[in-house]
Amino acid sequence: MSGGQQEAATGRRGGGSPAARTPPLPVVDREVLERARAHLRAVAVAKGPAARLVAGASPAGLRSVVTGLRQLPVVEAHLSEQPAGLELRSWFANGRRALPVDRLAVAVLPLPPEHTAYLAGRQRQALRTNVRRSEQAGVVCADVFDAAERHRCVEHVVSTRGDGDPQGVLGRETRPGLHRWVSVAYDATGDPVAFHEAVVDVSWAGVGAFLTARTGGATHDARYQLHVHAVRRLISAGIGHLVVSGFSLLAPPGIRYFQERTGFQPVRLRLRGPEH
Repeated sequence: MSGGQQEAATGRRGGGSPAARTPPLPVVDREVLERARAHLRAVAVAKGPAARLVAGASPAGLRSVVTGLRQLPVVEAHLSEQPAGLELRSWFANGRRALPVDRLAVAVLPLPPEHTAYLAGRQRQALRTNVRRSEQAGVVCADVFDAAERHRCVEHVVSTRGDGDPQGVLGRETRPGLHRWVSVAYDATGDPVAFHEAVVDVSWAGVGAFLTARTGGATHDARYQLHVHAVRRLISAGIGHLVVSGFSLLAPPGIRYFQERTGFQPVRLRLRGPEH
């Protein structure tokens, strides 16, 4: 099955209805989350096991983390037993740990049924501005189905960063039958400046890779344009949620800023089987 056929099949399985049923997430108290983050950062930067133990045992700090996690909304992710669903499950250590650390604070973006609704409202004004600036700079986004072009784009973007290895994306083990949805932002000269890869399973999708070149100010806005392009593609296929793996409370400030600007929120993820 080709990339386009696979995408069309996924869209038919979603049928548009999952996104239509996606409810908005409750508003989370930022001050509570910041206190939890501050404690977790203090533990993370403590030098040596003994120092980390002392920092982690702070009663006030522990209370802040427990309070922060308790206030997070619980979102159920109904994932299939197909390759994409199994891949997404593996991101969250399902069944491999006694404590679901990878599901306690996960960044999730609920998607509306229409892509125009995603950019509507005052809360998306800054995002609209970023996208407009990127388009005015000549950036164009496109979906990529050719393996050689995917390889070229990853290598080029990583080469501008100077802090990674393309094989971190290109050399990943993959399960048979797994198809990744790839979208790329190209600058006015035709060079790739941002790379987005998603794993799509019925009504859920996960960001498998999101790389931005370091070639100047235009690429800052290009990542927002590419994100919006990918979101439109997912909404058109009936996807209701986009998720990022990892413990979001310890994400670097730059990533948290991007997620807040684009509408991601931390949630407690509960993995479920497919809906019937």
